[in-house]
Parts: sequence; structure tokens; C-alpha cells
Amino acid sequence: MENVFSLIVPKTARIFSIGKQGSAEALIVLHGYGQLSQYFIRHFAFLPTLFDRVCVYAPEGLSRFYKEGFYGQVGASWMTKEDRESEICDQYVYLDLLVNHILAQNPSTRIHVLGFSQGVATLWRWIANGQVKPASCVLWAGEIPEEFTQILDEKLSATPFYFIIGNEDEFISPTAALKQLEKLKSRFPKVRALSYNGTHTLDKDTLKVIYKEILV
Repeated sequence: MENVFSLIVPKTARIFSIGKQGSAEALIVLHGYGQLSQYFIRHFAFLPTLFDRVCVYAPEGLSRFYKEGFYGQVGASWMTKEDRESEICDQYVYLDLLVNHILAQNPSTRIHVLGFSQGVATLWRWIANGQVKPASCVLWAGEIPEEFTQILDEKLSATPFYFIIGNEDEFISPTAALKQLEKLKSRFPKVRALSYNGTHTLDKDTLKVIYKEILV
């Protein structure tokens, strides 16, 4: 008869940053499925130039894989359906450790968060289960998990909160996007929805609009 058990093991996590660590503002950005942080963070390279008090951090999902076959381009994922609960726990422990690292350099740093695509679900679960209480929250082109809890109401009640999607997103239909927005607004009436002319990607002009509102 088969038995299964788990061991907690050390794991090396890769995190890219742009800007001066120890800055007054830290933006943690969570990539989508199959992306790597070293490329994802380039979408935010303009922010430390626009706001010299900002450092951007892009942690990478703990699971890497070859995107086609057994060699070639590599991507990373935050989780799969296999051993789901353990992977969710690993996510928020990992991201809490990153926050601890940031605050060890400057205890007064404000933590901002953004999730893109698969990173939206990861971000949502982290806020619900982890220690972070973000100064701003951006959900970009991703599916919001069903885990709505009272602690999210408490953590995000006074937080600048954005829901973003492109008008030509190939993975989320306008109907599905509207349904998610309505679900959010039922719990967080102040959530601000923005759209842009584009597909399932980040948009620099929209990022500028958001962070000029948040950081000015």
C-alpha cells in the first residue's frame, strides 16, 4: 500500500530588482504563467526613473519548465492543481520572506503589489494568507480566486485598488471581465477599473497612469 508524506526543504528563489533597495516605496510584481522575472521586470524599468524613491522587485515562481519539449525556452509557474494546498502555502511563505528582506533594509518602506495573469491568483491568496498589508494593489488580466475572506476586507478596505484588462485580451472575454469586476465591487466598492487598447500584456501608459496616482 502506498503512503505519502511531505518534507519542508530549502529552496533557492530567484528575485530580480530595479532601483535602489531600501527605497521608501517597494513594488512587488508577480509574473504570469510561463514567464521569467528577468524579462517581466523590464515592463517596470521606467518606474525608478520616474520616481527615484521606488524599487521594483520581481520574484519568480518556484516551478520552472521547458515551454516546448525537453529543451529551449524556459518558463516559470506559481502553481498547478497537483498538491495545490502545499503550493499555495509555499507561495505566501516565500513572498512574506521577500517582504521581510525589504523591510530589514528600511522598516518604513511602503509595500505595493501587482499581479499579472496567473500572478493575480497568487497575489490574492498571498494577501489573504500572508502577512502583507499592501499600500496599493493592482490586479491585471487575471482570474480572481474564490477565496474571499474577511481578512481581505480588512487588509484592502483603505487601499488604492485597481482592476486592469486590455480590450483585446485573448484569454479573458469582456463578459468574463465584467463578471469578475462585479464580484470585486460587491466586496470592494472603491475598486477602480481601467482598460487599454491591447491584448494579454502589460501596457506602459496605463502603468504610468496608475503609479502617478499612487506615488505622487
